[in-house]
Amino acid sequence: MGKVDFDLDKNYFVNVMGMEILERDEEKAIGKMEIQKVFYNAIGAVHGGVLISFADTVTGACANYNSSPATTLSSTFNFLKPVIDSKCLYGYARKIKRGKKISVYDVEIKDENGDLKAQGNFTYYVL
Repeated sequence: MGKVDFDLDKNYFVNVMGMEILERDEEKAIGKMEIQKVFYNAIGAVHGGVLISFADTVTGACANYNSSPATTLSSTFNFLKPVIDSKCLYGYARKIKRGKKISVYDVEIKDENGDLKAQGNFTYYVL
């Protein structure tokens, strides 16, 4: 396989969710996502699936930078504080290890005030 085309205009899920990648290289990626009304669950907090999807997208931006395509193999994700009154979220991914077939990334999800809401670790398989 050749290099991945990481054109977010072709990623319908990312577009529907309103996710943006602000910056990325082989060491890190930064993403932004405006919180939409449909993201809230029954208790008035952003659904955890939204947070982990955002984290997966930001780490994937780093994992797929200038390389063969990589897909999520596994993740461990910690929900630290509920996202209730935030307007947007930022994701900060950083490379831990890039191997020939397996790569590992850490990610932090913070709100617009820099308050840490979630963090995780994602492992990618290089195709």
